[in-house]
Order: sequence, then C-alpha cells, then structure tokens
Amino acid sequence: MEAQSKLKIFSLGIVVKDKPSDSNIITVYPVEHISLVEGGLSQQEETISTTTDNISRDSVQIEAKKDTNITAKWISLGGGNQVTPPDVYANETVLLFRYEDTGEYYWTTIFVEPDLRRLEHVTYAYSNEREYGKRVGKDNSYWLTVSTRDKYIHLHTSDNDGEATQYDFKIDTKKGIVYLKDKVGNYIQLESNKSLLTCNIKEKTVIQCPVIETHGNEVIINAKSSVTINTNNATVNTSTAAVNATSSATIVSPTITLDGNTTITGNMVVNGTSNLKGAVTMVNGKATVGASGMAVSGDVSINGSANISGNMNAGNCGCPNL
Repeated sequence: MEAQSKLKIFSLGIVVKDKPSDSNIITVYPVEHISLVEGGLSQQEETISTTTDNISRDSVQIEAKKDTNITAKWISLGGGNQVTPPDVYANETVLLFRYEDTGEYYWTTIFVEPDLRRLEHVTYAYSNEREYGKRVGKDNSYWLTVSTRDKYIHLHTSDNDGEATQYDFKIDTKKGIVYLKDKVGNYIQLESNKSLLTCNIKEKTVIQCPVIETHGNEVIINAKSSVTINTNNATVNTSTAAVNATSSATIVSPTITLDGNTTITGNMVVNGTSNLKGAVTMVNGKATVGASGMAVSGDVSINGSANISGNMNAGNCGCPNL
C-alpha cells in the first residue's frame, strides 16, 4: 500500500469572525463536520485528549474542547510569493486541512467571493538572496505591498546583491502623496493636496527635449553660484524688465542697440569714440549740440591745446575777433 500524505483536506469552512489584521489564524466553521441533532446544530462541548506527532514530527499532547468552531492557521498552498495571509471576512468560504489526527488545522482561500471581501493588506515578496540557508526578509528581497486598508501601494527593491542602490516607489492615497526615492537621498515627490511637485537631486538634472514649454504665473530660479544659458538666439518678451546687480553688470557684444529713450542715473564713462547723431543737451552745463553746431552757456575751461577750424567770436573776453 502506498504511503499517503498525512496532511489532508479536512473540510470546507465558513469564516466565523473577521481575521485580525496582524494574525494568520482564523476562527472557522467546518461545514462538512457538523453533528446534527434535533433542533439544529449541537453546541455541546466535550474534552478530548491524545498524543500524536505534529507537522514537525515532534510528539505532542493534545487536549482541547471540541465544539462546532475550530481555529486554523494560514498555509500558502503552492508556495507562491504572497507572504501575508488573505484578509478573509466573516461568511467567506475557505478550504481546511488537518495534519493526521491532530488538532492542527490549516486554511487557504478557495473561492472568489467579491460580495464578502472587504479592505485588504497583502504583500508579495521575491527573494534577492544567493546564499543558501539565509532567511529572506524585507532587506534582501524585492517586495510589493497593496493595502486598501491603510491606503497605499509600496514597491521596494533591495541592494544586497550588488545593486547600485535601493529604490522605493509609494503611492499614498490617504495623504495624496506619490514619491520615488533611492537610498542616496534623491527623490521626486508629488503632493496632490498642495498641487506641489518636488524634485531633489544630489548632483545634476538633465532634460533633453526638442521643445520645453512652461506655463505659470511665476518662474523663480535660485542658484547659489551661477546661472548659464547657452543658445544661438535668445528673446525675452515682457512689458517691463529689471536687472538688479549688487556689484556689477557686463554686456559683451560687437554691437549693442538700444531702441528707445534711455535714462542713465549716475556717472557714465566712455572709453573709445562716441558718434552722436542728433541733438545733445547737457542740462547742468548748458551745452547743446545740434546738427549745425554746438552752443555752450556758462564757463568753459580748456586744459591743453584747442584746435579750432573756422571763426571764433570772443565777445566780452577783451580779445580781438579771430
């Protein structure tokens, strides 16, 4: 006779109480093992006692009160990557197993019952460990948690097997925050409640795109050391413009054209030749330069030689006309 597994299907079961969020044990009603008596289901208890081997092959003494409900521990049937038990609720159907004739019962889900299932918290984990015999946990696996109970989805990658860094991608629907971050400290975060996008990069950010267009009421650039723009053609269209330089401002170009009225407040030094086309008025010095000549009202001091081509009227200087 062939040896048979001592872990056998025991019964279909109906969950009696919602599974506690931090537990893999449920209270369940084994519908295929019910003592029927007149008037309905028997609630009579009896004490049973026996000695047997458990699933670890250890000899144990079993003594318990027998009634219509039993407790069962979750078993990951098939050994999949789900590492947390399903959040089953009262009246859901489960499949029960029992090891030999012990009081050890195990459960797993069997049907899809969307009318009964409510908020859930489920984690899937994938081993990232090469070393045999080393326990796999959150620090040496890639894992994904989906929690409608706590309102988030969290994807994590570990760096224990030579990866460049760890990554965490989390959607927190309760707080309205989505972020992607690494172990180095770089992160991108969207805060929907504040309509705020934050990008924090330790070294450098490069954006390559044929056309980059921004729309907003205000653009602010804060740079501690410098701002450099390299382009073949730059155009700024605005109603007003201001450059506030606390030390100095320099414009370097073969040709500079100022089209419009220009006001200079302060001293001006011109190193080089100035060609003036049109009238020049010096208000304080009373000097006017026109197309046909220059008139000066007031005292004039000339230190050095003066070359005059044409007539000079000396007026009240006591000198003859030259």
